[in-house]
Amino acid sequence: MAEHNPRFWEEDRSDLHPNTHREENTRSVSEASRTAYDIKALHEKWPGFSDRILKQIPVLDIGIHLREGAVYFDLMRPEDGPFQGMNDREVEPESYLVAKETVDYELWNALIGEQNAYRLGRFAPGIEAEPTLF
Repeated sequence: MAEHNPRFWEEDRSDLHPNTHREENTRSVSEASRTAYDIKALHEKWPGFSDRILKQIPVLDIGIHLREGAVYFDLMRPEDGPFQGMNDREVEPESYLVAKETVDYELWNALIGEQNAYRLGRFAPGIEAEPTLF
């Protein structure tokens, strides 16, 4: 019977998953240091959103590595729609990414251009009052 060599398996795993132990910029998406409110270009791109709403949208910092399978949206390129992150991708300059997990579902639906009033909730057309915080 073959002898189990734990060191061999550790070396093998590091070859299979080279990005598992990344040391550079390991902050998570929930640690965004800025919001859409802090970025002047986003005020111009999203004029229908009040300052209060823009403050609810955390924008990922440049260099943050995207999580495999997580869903993101570039606020400067809404026409591209939502996309899934890949382990080898990171936030690039001039990208203003928001992670789906960091905003509530009604706000997310408003950002991605959802048309169904039920799914938009407080952002549905015809709602006169400004949406409130939860």
